[in-house]
Amino acid sequence: MKFYKISNIFTIITLFLSCFFTSSCNKENKSTDNNIKKLLISIQKDLGTTPEDKILSEKIDSLLTIKNLDSFKHINEYGKHLHYTGQQAKAVEFYSELAFFYQSQEKTTTQDSKNLINCYIPLGAAFEELGLKNMAMDYYMEGIEIADQHNFQSHKAMLLNNIGVIYFGIEDYDQALEYFTKASIINSKEKNKDELFINYNNIAEVYMKKNNLSKSMDYSLKALQYLDEQKDGAMYYMMHSNIGLTYTLRNDYPMAISYLNNAIVHQKELGLTTYLISSYLNIADVYIKTNNLDTANYFAQEALNLATEKENISLQIQALLTQSSLAKIDKNYALSLELLEKADLLKDSIQQLDNKKKMENWEKIYELEKIHTINNSIIDKWDPKTILLIMTGIVTILICLIIILYLTNKNKDQKIERTKLSEIKHQKELSERFATEEEKNKEMQKEIDLQNRQLTTYTLEKIRFNELISDINSELKQVLLEINPRSKEHKERIQNLLKKLAQLDIHDNWQEFQYYFEQVHPCFYERLEAQFPSLTARDKRLCAFISLGLTTKEIATITFREVRSCESSRNRLRKKLGVSAEVDLTKFIGEITKI
Repeated sequence: MKFYKISNIFTIITLFLSCFFTSSCNKENKSTDNNIKKLLISIQKDLGTTPEDKILSEKIDSLLTIKNLDSFKHINEYGKHLHYTGQQAKAVEFYSELAFFYQSQEKTTTQDSKNLINCYIPLGAAFEELGLKNMAMDYYMEGIEIADQHNFQSHKAMLLNNIGVIYFGIEDYDQALEYFTKASIINSKEKNKDELFINYNNIAEVYMKKNNLSKSMDYSLKALQYLDEQKDGAMYYMMHSNIGLTYTLRNDYPMAISYLNNAIVHQKELGLTTYLISSYLNIADVYIKTNNLDTANYFAQEALNLATEKENISLQIQALLTQSSLAKIDKNYALSLELLEKADLLKDSIQQLDNKKKMENWEKIYELEKIHTINNSIIDKWDPKTILLIMTGIVTILICLIIILYLTNKNKDQKIERTKLSEIKHQKELSERFATEEEKNKEMQKEIDLQNRQLTTYTLEKIRFNELISDINSELKQVLLEINPRSKEHKERIQNLLKKLAQLDIHDNWQEFQYYFEQVHPCFYERLEAQFPSLTARDKRLCAFISLGLTTKEIATITFREVRSCESSRNRLRKKLGVSAEVDLTKFIGEITKI
């Protein structure tokens, strides 16, 4: 059977199957409620016995009774729990399923779109912490597109801020600053104080990395204004510690100690252990810089004890490095080396654990993707009896179509053959015509090339001739200087010769040049005059030289002028033509010669 017949059959098959898949997809959409309920049941199984977990379990019980689940806020509590407790692989599984739920709604509401973005934000954050920054960026960019469609400005600001965090992590501080600034502008308009604190704090960190301590301090103080000391105690005194660090970098040690001491006192009261350890290390660094080594050692030891007690390996490493520096300053090199080795061992262990955890998480995500693909396969959810019935109908229809197409298209084959013969004949005639025109074009091009060579040859000969005249002129001027001032007769004769040489720039040469030039570029002068009627004859001649690609020095040689004078002429010509210094004058004038 002919190819076009098979194509027709496949077209009909495609249409038929598309209807079938559409109905199957509708069936799939109806099952999304069941999928999300299954997810909630699995969440309940993973919950512990803490008061928070019990409250969440009760909320899930109430959600399971609702036909159309729309309480994203309650469901999201579990996702936050996974994220903040470091269970990033589970967080990816949870938010991927939740995002799929909102994507697969038959009629997407504004709230569904908002909830979808609220899935993308933690999804991106989880992928980022797993080191999969490209996947995180994909979710953030898709979220921004949805936010722009629905004008969700607050959500867009959060996404922009998170993209800035990614760039900050890869040390692209200019890009990070751009995204943090965009987010702060939106949050300022929306009056989102909590988010503005985050934006300004991030901007302060960028400027600290860029060593612009003045701006870093300004934005740290701006961020502090959006915190309430009573309500946001942890962040409030963490900012005090950061400001103290900035004052340290600015060598303003009294202010640094003041802020850090204030942070330490309140962090102790509030039991903010992690922030307290960081503050201890920061103030120890200040005392090292002020050569108060005993006090520095005291705070470094306090930091180490507390970090060891809380099993915070990262802060233990920092404390050991600080103590190693102190031992080195005290010239106790053996102790300094011992502390340094302990820090290195901890670094290796934490790196191995981190790599192992990342590998385990990546493997989990890979397996989850495979399971998700299989579970959401439409074919797996079909009913076998329905498939058999539908496929039998398809085969019957195809057989009928094949017979009908064979009978109805038999005569069309002959018509197609005749049409093909006619097309071949027509194409042959066109090819012959094009070949003739191509030969004519080649002849014309040869003529243009010949004239161009003549013009170039003439120009080069004139350059050589004028160089010779210039040399003679220079020699005569030198002779004139060397002649005895009393030899008036000789001086007058040489001066007369110089005048004659100066008159060698005769008009006939330029008319000959113009003749050859117009043979190659017939409309050049007309177009030039039409577009720029204020140009003088000398300006037009200069345009012709420039279009040939002659340098300023070569033009000076041809026209018996100084190079500086020719440069001035070019600058005046630019002004008359309205061409800026950035534009290539040769290309600009060359465009005028095109027909």
